[in-house]
Amino acid sequence: MPPYFQGIESKAQAKAWLDIILAESRLFLVKNKKEKVLGCVFISHRQGQGNYQDKHLGYLLAEEQLGKGLASELFHAFIKQAEPWYKLIGGVDKHNFASAKVLLKPGFTKRCNSSQSVDFYELSLSKS
Repeated sequence: MPPYFQGIESKAQAKAWLDIILAESRLFLVKNKKEKVLGCVFISHRQGQGNYQDKHLGYLLAEEQLGKGLASELFHAFIKQAEPWYKLIGGVDKHNFASAKVLLKPGFTKRCNSSQSVDFYELSLSKS
């Protein structure tokens, strides 16, 4: 995770994190039927190169939601409703096998240009 995702221990730090996310991304909250927030999905505003729109995708889940398949379900639904983006890109810490699996399930493939600590995955979307 980027440094500004880590060590958030106060309301002021959470507000600073939210300000960064809202400035860089579109944020989608995931709630249950009782309106309890279970997590979020965010997608970057950055334009890709050339005529393509590459969007960086990320998610966070409440700790009690981890390991229940919610992330996979979330990504599947999100991808089905994706705007006319050409490519989604997700970065995963090399030791976070669960998140890598979440990206592989809907068809993301591992990029060759991963860094020492992060593997990048991408999913090309057909424009219909």
